[in-house]
Amino acid sequence: MMKNLNIWFTDLDNTLIFSHRHEIPSPKLLAEYYQGREQSYMTELTLQFLRRFSERQGHLFVPLTTRNREQYERIFLLREKLSYSYALIANGAVLLKNGEENEQWTRDTLKMIEPAAAHLEKVYEVMQEHLGREHLHRNDTYMVYARTENDPAFFQYLEKTFAPHGIQVFYSGSKLHCFPAILSKGTAVKRFLSFLREENVGTGDIRTISSGDSSFDLSMLQETDISIYPDALSGYMPQNKQGYAVSGFFSDEICRILSRKIPII
Repeated sequence: MMKNLNIWFTDLDNTLIFSHRHEIPSPKLLAEYYQGREQSYMTELTLQFLRRFSERQGHLFVPLTTRNREQYERIFLLREKLSYSYALIANGAVLLKNGEENEQWTRDTLKMIEPAAAHLEKVYEVMQEHLGREHLHRNDTYMVYARTENDPAFFQYLEKTFAPHGIQVFYSGSKLHCFPAILSKGTAVKRFLSFLREENVGTGDIRTISSGDSSFDLSMLQETDISIYPDALSGYMPQNKQGYAVSGFFSDEICRILSRKIPII
């Protein structure tokens, strides 16, 4: 049991790890293979900081990613080089502890999304008809996504039709995601803090930190005490939050901010 806790919730893709298509500072380390090819990388500076943070008493490093379990577990660098207990995957639908799925958390998730389940199935049918099955994927029962070009008229149709039924539509620039709105990263943060209290982890003050690169992460960034994000998201952040807008290379700047401006390590 720990007294005071600093909990760092962080997105992964384009926040801590970056596709082989991106130029990132050297030295860099291979983080993930996909279909036998080198897929993503992390800077050495970022990995060194993550190791120091995750090994320090009273600090919890908690990845909070939209990836499903298979996609998350491809990131071998985290598993092999870091020591941490918790991960929230599928936008917080699933909680892993030491690599094992918390079954009660998953049961609670299924209960939460039950009102939206039939509508998500209908979204799948509509997207399949419009985009074709070869571009469409299911993230377990929690999410539908597709790689697609920007199609504002179709996205607006989906949002107008399904948002009233609890479905969020999000386009990242290469992927279209549709999922129950209740499965936001902000909801995951609140659920995880309740989970820790029930587990009696931490008996004193808890300070929450978050980092994320896109509007997908806004609910998480807005929920935590301290948040770190790119300049482009500054306009979406409340003025009363302790936020840090980053203009340099994102993952390394996150680490520098946590090292120098926030006295936690």
